[in-house]
Amino acid sequence: MNILIIGNGVHTNKRIHPALSTIENINKITIGDRNTSKKYINEKGAEVENVEKIYKNNHIFDLVIISTPPDSHMEILEKIYNKSNKILIEKPLATNLELISNSLISDSGKTKVYESLMYFHHPIWSHVKKLIASNNITNVNCEFSVPHLNNESFRYSKKAGGGSLNDQGIYPISLASNITKDSYALENIVIEKEAGYEVDLGGTLNLLIDDKIQFNGKWGLGKDYKNYLEMKDANNNSYYIDFIFSKPDDTESKIVVKKNDIVSEIKIGIYDQFKLMYLDFLSDKFNRFDYSSYSNLLKRYKLYQEVKEQLI
Repeated sequence: MNILIIGNGVHTNKRIHPALSTIENINKITIGDRNTSKKYINEKGAEVENVEKIYKNNHIFDLVIISTPPDSHMEILEKIYNKSNKILIEKPLATNLELISNSLISDSGKTKVYESLMYFHHPIWSHVKKLIASNNITNVNCEFSVPHLNNESFRYSKKAGGGSLNDQGIYPISLASNITKDSYALENIVIEKEAGYEVDLGGTLNLLIDDKIQFNGKWGLGKDYKNYLEMKDANNNSYYIDFIFSKPDDTESKIVVKKNDIVSEIKIGIYDQFKLMYLDFLSDKFNRFDYSSYSNLLKRYKLYQEVKEQLI
């Protein structure tokens, strides 16, 4: 199999390419980069080509991954659409709900377009879904916040689609959308801004989901690192998961359960959730993930749009 990655940034070289390179039946990984005039092999062993030349040639790939700043996703999708029947776009797939209605993204075409949300492919998520399905969960709290990054990153550029909502906020939003079976009631949205930055630096989302689950989601850029999910049931038992969204490669995932002041652990194991996601997409197993359907994408971005409107 041949894979094309559009974008040669940190995420490509730190997460995407290393995960793909461990999959045995991938024959070749090509990276498309606008900042090169000739082919070369990067330090990770991938062939890097000028992306404009890739757009114009007749090569077909088994999977195309778009890993560029958010505001470039739709333009690149139009240029790369006929290069594969599977296109995976890094989150956020789009920067507003209207773009999700693009005919290239809908289910009607031969090429299927998906949003990359790797944590849904980790085995721990099936445990979360089972707990939610038990109808006994009453509170869901989660947060994904990170310290400030290189201020030259696109994350600090409004024009490029930066900001904490697009970089961290999409995770709590996608989680809330995924656990919503029927409907939610929007209770509160807070967007955090700070002088000296043109982008948002955090937010809070409070929902009542399906008339029974109180959801509290937070995200932030320039804050202490937090990356967790905590659920509580009607008996005040708690289920805590550290590193729910992004996960270190060498960390064993587990659920810490507290019932009647007795603490126990459900050990899940060590997994590369990026590798699991790519394996699922390459083997067509992605169809079993409800988040990957177009209807769920629309539902997710309806909630995203409600949050984003607070930025305007």
